[in-house]
Amino acid sequence: LILFLAAPATSGAFSRQQWLLLPGGLAVRSARRRSYQTDLHVFDRRTSVLCAYQNRARNWLIAVADASRSYSALATPKELDLLLRVWLSPLTPPPVERLSDFT
Repeated sequence: LILFLAAPATSGAFSRQQWLLLPGGLAVRSARRRSYQTDLHVFDRRTSVLCAYQNRARNWLIAVADASRSYSALATPKELDLLLRVWLSPLTPPPVERLSDFT
């Protein structure tokens, strides 16, 4: 029980955010506190920074940031590979207005 409570709440049932892969970027949908509404923020690779750090458990800590927001999450090697593939895409990500189905 102690290990369950001490585990990071960045994924699984306790997660308050979803990472959505976009060509040339990334969108993070996060739940607002005490509300059923969500916030959607698009990180464009041209104006954002993506960092990956491998920990001892062979998982990766991924952090993304731009001028206004930053998020981090744990990822498996396969998830990181897919994230890097879409992040390095030459296409530009769609604007937030076109992603209205995700809000």
